[in-house]
Amino acid sequence: MKTIAQFGLPEEESYGFAQAVRVGDTVYVSGQVGCDGDKRPADMEGQMRIAYRRIERALAECGATMRDVVDETLYVTDFGAAARAARAVRSAAYGTPVEVASTLIGVAMIGSPDARIPALIEIKCTARV
Repeated sequence: MKTIAQFGLPEEESYGFAQAVRVGDTVYVSGQVGCDGDKRPADMEGQMRIAYRRIERALAECGATMRDVVDETLYVTDFGAAARAARAVRSAAYGTPVEVASTLIGVAMIGSPDARIPALIEIKCTARV
């Protein structure tokens, strides 16, 4: 049996994906970007904070919390900016100490090249409840 989390966004249907899927005691969260509706900060830290809030929302819809996250992958367009922002933002998201396996990967582009403010980060994770 699957539990599915959706945010009611048009791309969920047009592209065809769930924000998160829970199967048994494992929750798989799709990559979350730093955009909240039409709000997208131009800086890495702001986008990172929004991405973690979106993860928290997706987890909650599947009966999990940030404390249940065991693994994350961050895809970033600016490795240096992400590394500078990560410590404070991740501590705020997970609490201290951060006890999550984590991978940080630099990429050329995230999302649409036509976006007014480009996406700088996408975070996906797995949680166990």
